[in-house]
Amino acid sequence: MAALLVAALPFLGVTADAGALEPPVTETVLLPMAADSVQAMADRAAPPTPVETFYSDRAGMPLALIGYGPFGGDAAVPPPPPGRLSDGYRLGPGDGLTVVLDGNLSGVHAVTVDPSGTVALPGLGVLPAAGLTVAEFRDAVQAEATARLVRTRVHATVTDLRQVAILVAGAVARPGRHAVAARTGILDALIAAGGVDRTGSLRQVRLIRDGESLVVDVFALVDGTGEDPPLDQGDRIVVPPLAPPPPWPAP
Repeated sequence: MAALLVAALPFLGVTADAGALEPPVTETVLLPMAADSVQAMADRAAPPTPVETFYSDRAGMPLALIGYGPFGGDAAVPPPPPGRLSDGYRLGPGDGLTVVLDGNLSGVHAVTVDPSGTVALPGLGVLPAAGLTVAEFRDAVQAEATARLVRTRVHATVTDLRQVAILVAGAVARPGRHAVAARTGILDALIAAGGVDRTGSLRQVRLIRDGESLVVDVFALVDGTGEDPPLDQGDRIVVPPLAPPPPWPAP
């Protein structure tokens, strides 16, 4: 067949040869498979999905869904590098910080925000931290140091990110609750859940937070063109199933 069959880039239909009709737009992306990939599909335990079968039959060639490759069932998800956090990162219990006092009372102190939301610093006592941004926390410690100490400057950075509990539901390998580092993105959270099943949508993943729902195009995250929203405590991710193939008039 002269043309590739591609469905579900949101702005593309399914294109066959010049005389074929175009069905309604769907959300899936399918590409012709190389010969070795055809054999790999034949050898794997899971049969082609209904969407792959439908379009493969119409095209007269094997077609495979794309975009699911980055998901590995046993992939470890490293936390985001703390060094990349902005001063706007909001602290919470479990976050680890390095506080450097430079001056009359010098020292480097590794502290962790405790369950009550505070940290204890030698010479400064117990200070609030949870709910403050890194910049606000640094300013609060500096104000305390200015009041108690002589000519002491304060530096503070996040060195360890707290764990947050999220829920991943729908067409993933391991639905349920998962613990990930704060600021982890949706893509890494889906990897932690074993990846999106090939019967699941990559275009209509929903992030639910505080009763509000945001639709995220994970396919755009996979190809590097989308923005991956950072997650927080209590977030829910829902991966709906792929829409069934659209009605297509018989040739």
